[in-house]
Amino acid sequence: MLRCIQVHRLWLCFFAVGLLFSSKPERVAAQSSESISSGAYQTDILIKSQRLDAAGNGARVARYGITRRDVEMIEKTLPHAAATVPLRSISTEVRYAQQTVDAPVIGTDAELANWSNIDVEQGRFLTRKDIKVLNNVAVISDNVAKQLFGGENPLGKSLKIKSNYFLIVGVTKSRPMSQPELTTPFSVCVYIPVTTMRARFGDLEMKRKSGAFSAETYEISEVHVVLKNPLEAKQTALKIRKMMETTHQQQDYSITVVGK
Repeated sequence: MLRCIQVHRLWLCFFAVGLLFSSKPERVAAQSSESISSGAYQTDILIKSQRLDAAGNGARVARYGITRRDVEMIEKTLPHAAATVPLRSISTEVRYAQQTVDAPVIGTDAELANWSNIDVEQGRFLTRKDIKVLNNVAVISDNVAKQLFGGENPLGKSLKIKSNYFLIVGVTKSRPMSQPELTTPFSVCVYIPVTTMRARFGDLEMKRKSGAFSAETYEISEVHVVLKNPLEAKQTALKIRKMMETTHQQQDYSITVVGK
């Protein structure tokens, strides 16, 4: 009987130690998830396309700004960058049934959610698979959801952008921008894969102003560069500027060291 009690006590001791060690990873994982979802935008360098007055050079279509080749060169020449996130934005009408809203449609990749203050309230954000296979999926901000769907759950429904339909897979929670230099309207917008945007809409953008139409071509609106060591932001920005000077005949872009 005494031996049984001793064995029982020994088993309880092992059980308690097991609980102690098995519970730690759960707490660490929870803290890690919380820090990502509630973190401020971590952009160190912001590169933006900039249309110049003479961007058209007398042509009917103005061509300017950051190219996909620029993004590839930045990724290859900056091994110390934690992420290089391209965005292409267009302003257009977004429709669901009879409801419409004018909102920026932002083509981007899956990395944006990891390095921004974007919180996914419902569903999910864009994935690498969405980018790779050019899925017609969209993530909408909660403000867009309210205007198009009211109190109805938007997940699984399709909205229309120009002549294409996109399946809604996620809803983001609106939050104020943490850095004034970042002008991308994350609080009221629609996200789609940047590869899908190119395939469905191309690089040509038609605009109407004061009753007249204008056309412009740009591949990327802006690029957010996140560095492993933010202290290297200034010297990295200089490297990017020198690199882009070799591929651009005019300075149709701006480079800003954010928050420094």
